[in-house]
Amino acid sequence: MTVMDYCAALRSADAPPDAIVITFDGDHAETFVAARELAERGLAATVFVTTSRLGTPGMLSEGDVRRLHEMGVEIGAAGHSGRRLDGLQRSDVTAEITLSRRRLAAITGDEPRSFAYPRGGWDPTARQLVIAAGYGGACAIGQALSHQGDDPFAITRLTVDGGLADHRVRAWLDGIGRTLPRTVPARPRTRLVSSVLGARVPARAPARLAGAYRPRFAPHIAEGTRLPAPGQPTLPPL
Repeated sequence: MTVMDYCAALRSADAPPDAIVITFDGDHAETFVAARELAERGLAATVFVTTSRLGTPGMLSEGDVRRLHEMGVEIGAAGHSGRRLDGLQRSDVTAEITLSRRRLAAITGDEPRSFAYPRGGWDPTARQLVIAAGYGGACAIGQALSHQGDDPFAITRLTVDGGLADHRVRAWLDGIGRTLPRTVPARPRTRLVSSVLGARVPARAPARLAGAYRPRFAPHIAEGTRLPAPGQPTLPPL
């Protein structure tokens, strides 16, 4: 499924238990080759684009993005400069979100509906501004399996890179892993660090939403536990 297909399923409370969403957070030229091969095999994918990097050496070009869109690959935005949004002023967050959306709309002819928080950095303000900008869903990272109670504007994902063992990918595809409760990070608190004069270091602690989704397993359950089928009783962790 594309990100927006999955968001629609989450909102309908009918997300298939075996849904797979393939996303690319990267603008390197090889992303075009990988996404094209998926499209040729009939596999849906979403490519998130950082628009300031388009056309620079080794990166996707506007023509690449246009061709991927024509192949049916979902094109999502990942901000304009690639800076984390949780450390920016509100006006800068708005600029990152809207500039990338406008440029991608000019390239493809369609406004992107999905967004990926650059480098996974988000907070309640960034989330609300993404919604206000007209996006229909957004991806965080989380390093956990998504689930029916996931937040459509902070979907948790697992990172797959060149160093990941094949058996771990197969386990994830079989639904083996951990889930996280639905959370929204608390607003950053700052403190002065004496060793670096004037440096301000954010201290963040996720806060659970009221009435939040309760995962089938504890957030830190070990790898190797299989998600139960719908309706199947669960056992407490050993």
